[in-house]
Formats: sequence, C-alpha cells, structure tokens
Amino acid sequence: MMRFIKLTIITFTLLVIANSANAQYRETFYTTLLNPFIANPASAGSSGAPFAMFNARTLVGGTNTSARTINFSVHSPLNNVPRYGNSSVGLKFISHNSGIFQTTNAEAAYSVKVDFSRDDHLSLGLSLGFIQTVLDKDLLSSNVNLADPNIDAPQLNQFLFTTGAGILYQNRNGLELYAASPMLVSVSEPLSAFVVVGGSYKFKLGGHSSTNFFKPSVNFYNFTNTQKVVDAIAALYINDAFKFQLGYRSSGAAVAGIGFNINSFLVAYNYYHFVGEFSRFAPAQNEIAIAFKFKPQRRGRRGNEPNYW
Repeated sequence: MMRFIKLTIITFTLLVIANSANAQYRETFYTTLLNPFIANPASAGSSGAPFAMFNARTLVGGTNTSARTINFSVHSPLNNVPRYGNSSVGLKFISHNSGIFQTTNAEAAYSVKVDFSRDDHLSLGLSLGFIQTVLDKDLLSSNVNLADPNIDAPQLNQFLFTTGAGILYQNRNGLELYAASPMLVSVSEPLSAFVVVGGSYKFKLGGHSSTNFFKPSVNFYNFTNTQKVVDAIAALYINDAFKFQLGYRSSGAAVAGIGFNINSFLVAYNYYHFVGEFSRFAPAQNEIAIAFKFKPQRRGRRGNEPNYW
C-alpha cells in the first residue's frame, strides 16, 4: 500500500510539473535578447542577406542542473526569385532541457514585406512546425517503477503541431516596432495569450553615413503563468563592429552585454545578474550567440541598417 501511495504521489507530481513546463517554460524560450527571429517570424530576412545563428542560454548560471535552452536558426530574403522578391523564409530549432523533461521545437517561417513608401516597411510573418516534450526516464530516481503505465501518460510525453505569427515595422530613420505570438496555436491546446511586444530607435552618432549609433529598446512579455515582464535596454554600436549593452529586466535582472562583428562573423554575450530576493536562489543567467551573415544583397535590405543582433 505504501509503495502504491508513493508511486501515486510521484506520478501526480510529474503530471503537475509537466503541465507547468509545457506553458511556463516554453514562454521563456522567447525572452532571448540576441535572436529576435526565435520569437518573431516576421524578422526573417531582416538582415538583408542569408543569416545563421547559434544561441545558447543557461537559465540559472553557476549550477550544473540548470535548465538550458539551445537555439539554431537560419533565414534569408528571396532576393533572387523575382516572383517572391519581397518574401523571406527561415527555419528555427529550439532544444530545452529542464529537469527530467526534454523539449524540442522545430518550425519553418515565411514572411512578406510590404513597402508603404521608400522609408516605411511592414513585414508579416507566420511559422509552422511541431513541439515535442518527453520524459527522460534515465533521470528518474530508483523509487519510480519504470513499468508503471502512468510514466507514458500523454501529459508527460506530448507531440503537438504548433504555429506562430508576428509583425515588424521598420522606418529608414531608425524606428522599429514589433509584436509576435510565437506559440499562438498548439493543436489540442487553447489559443495562447502569450505575446511579445516591443520597439527600438536608432540615434545616429555623427553624420548620415555614420556607422556609430545609440539604440534604446523596450520589450514587453505577456506571460500567462507568471508576472508580466518588461525589458529596458540601451545599446551602443561602434563602427558597425562593436556593441555594448546595458539594461534591466523587471523580473529582477540587470543586463550587461558585449558583441563584435568581424567580416560578417558575429559573437555576442549577455550576462543577467539577478537582484532582489531572487538573487538568494540563483546568481545569474548567461546567454551567448554565434552567427554568420552572408554577403549582403542590396535589393533585399529592409530599413536603413541591417538587423544583426
């Protein structure tokens, strides 16, 4: 009887964790500051050329058991296809490890750009793919009976078709506004209310042709299972080669970042230092991105400056 009660408690706990992970943890996939395409399919092709990025983040730095998210994405404008010259395509892959659960998300994206004028551009994007969450039985303790059929319950091992949508407005003078619902629909689950909304502006430092600029930005995350979060970020770009970034995330993290671009090879790093009460439980969060931007094609550039990072 005691063994049955123990197994029942363990199974119930796993189900609760799984239901929370499928929503709350998935929302954190899209809070990356280094790869906007992960959250917004409308940003496909926004660099004006084929662009590939590897992005990794440790959610609680300094611990070996921390949840980790790894992203890989590639996207490109279809400049050389006359009929689809204002369109872009992309692919994104997300792998997330959290405790005994492994989540994989893969989606293809398509965006189309509408030119309102020489200076104003609007891009609309959609993504479609799948997300799979599985229980890694190798990580279960010896107290769990692996022959228990509840271990293979649908709540613990899910495969869902998923889709997202986004919009991106860019003005040649430096204004950028965007909104996205990256997990809008997952077949068999309710319509998600999670959205990312934000904007930025590039202030040129120097003449019209200067590659030095200051870029403040704000992001709002409408989380459905936890408190809403706002990012306030300020970045300084020097000679289109170096980036220095400072900011604050309202959930309780100060952000500092650095990046460089050499011959279209980009490396960027963000450090999130937790403050307040949360600092007692987790010291920091780390995020790194490595990317390569292929030779720009003038015809497909959106806005005044490429959007690399």
